[in-house]
Amino acid sequence: MTAGRHAYDLIVDAPYWPHPNRAALIADLVQLYESGETVRGITESRRISYGSVRNLLAEGGVQMRSRGYRRSSTPPTPPSP
Repeated sequence: MTAGRHAYDLIVDAPYWPHPNRAALIADLVQLYESGETVRGITESRRISYGSVRNLLAEGGVQMRSRGYRRSSTPPTPPSP
């Protein structure tokens, strides 16, 4: 890594990187996560490490889901009386 450069700068300079600044990146990741995408899914599609995605989501104020979260396509059935 060149002196005076941060690792994040190198990621942003990559040709596949969709966002030129940190705020836009965080907003994009938050939107993906809140729409139901998993952290693993984001890491694979954006080619960012798992830890970096988690840190950026936390910086964006996201409440992380518990492990094994599955978004249900049907509403839960109410218990029988």
